[in-house]
Amino acid sequence: MEPDFTIIETAWGDQDAMIHIKRDTEEFKVAAQALGDFMNALNLPADKHNRLVELTVAQVGVAEESAFKQGFGLGLEYGRYETTENEHKK
Repeated sequence: MEPDFTIIETAWGDQDAMIHIKRDTEEFKVAAQALGDFMNALNLPADKHNRLVELTVAQVGVAEESAFKQGFGLGLEYGRYETTENEHKK
């Protein structure tokens, strides 16, 4: 099984993790197909259609990054809470 992340080196020489977001779920495919069908039905000129696709892809990327950061932040908060709770129980 392929890992869900890759360790990368930043421009500053630090290590960071690059998350691999899977876009092959059935829900993603259905939503992408519906959006694509709708966009094609608009009969936009090619340049407008391509720009709409670019904007949609960019928006999805921002949403994915934001969701990841929020989830990661919640995980960190929970980890700190658990650590504090366990220290108080000792």
